[in-house]
Amino acid sequence: MNEAVLLARSVWTPELCRDIRKAMDDGEAEPAEIVDGGFTLDTVARNALDVTLSPAWTRTVEAAVQALWPRIESFFAIDVSWSVGVTCLRYQEGGLYRRHRDRDPAPGSGTDMRRVSLIVWLSTATTTRDRGEFDGGTLRLYPEGADAIDIPPVAGTLVAFPSDWSHEVLPVTRGTRDAIVDWVY
Repeated sequence: MNEAVLLARSVWTPELCRDIRKAMDDGEAEPAEIVDGGFTLDTVARNALDVTLSPAWTRTVEAAVQALWPRIESFFAIDVSWSVGVTCLRYQEGGLYRRHRDRDPAPGSGTDMRRVSLIVWLSTATTTRDRGEFDGGTLRLYPEGADAIDIPPVAGTLVAFPSDWSHEVLPVTRGTRDAIVDWVY
């Protein structure tokens, strides 16, 4: 693994992951947008659902993500001052997010201050050993000057990386890939 990628397994319990997924089932889903000079719907570039949780569940998930900040601060040697706020993403069969960056350095882009992107997976991909809740959906990172890194999702796992790295979510070919994402400043 690249030394600039924080990968921490079992940061959330299976029960918490299951309960958040249930809350997502009860939430309001709409197509996820991309940032391209403003928020735009482009289902070719990004085929995913952005799920809005109830206010109580939003507070619960925000608190669980904020509890991870000390780990992120320590790993990246930064002080986290704030975040965008959690986004609940659901990738169903055919879901993907083509290669992109979470940070646009242009002042006023709306993403120019992002430092670290973080993901906590709520569901597990099938591996060569185990059958998960979905197939595909691997996170592929493109570190500057290094080989691509593929990270198959495992429920309860935190992955964090520099927001200016190019990355993508490979297509989901079966099942549902659920994740919580946030960006810290």
